[in-house]
Amino acid sequence: MEKLKRVGAQLATVDDIEQVLTMIRDLSQWLKTKGIQQWSDAFPRDVLEREISRDELFVLRDGDKVIASVALSTKAGELWNSTNDNALYLHRLTVLRSRAGEKIGQGMMAWAEDESKRKGASLLRLVCDANNPFLSSYYKVL
Repeated sequence: MEKLKRVGAQLATVDDIEQVLTMIRDLSQWLKTKGIQQWSDAFPRDVLEREISRDELFVLRDGDKVIASVALSTKAGELWNSTNDNALYLHRLTVLRSRAGEKIGQGMMAWAEDESKRKGASLLRLVCDANNPFLSSYYKVL
């Protein structure tokens, strides 16, 4: 098995918002070609601003270019009906479409797992609609 390259994500800043929004929009458009409705084309900027203000949005950069992002939150969201205070929830893993196939998503997931442990969480839970066949199969492979 190919060794997974470890990634080093970092906290996003307000300067990263446009690149993250572009990744979300492009990924949303690509998913639509697969028959999957994931996010609105006009993903709310204020969601990213709030995550940045709470130190929950992380990005992976290649030089000045954001190539991946993920949100790690203590908030379960609507898909998890849980009050486990010792869990982190992974929201919205995105990878720049032009970098698809480079195992960046796997690297980000491994980083998120390490980060959740570093923060003392006993669980890392995915916020993923189980009815989304693409995402369900993607996360099962990871």
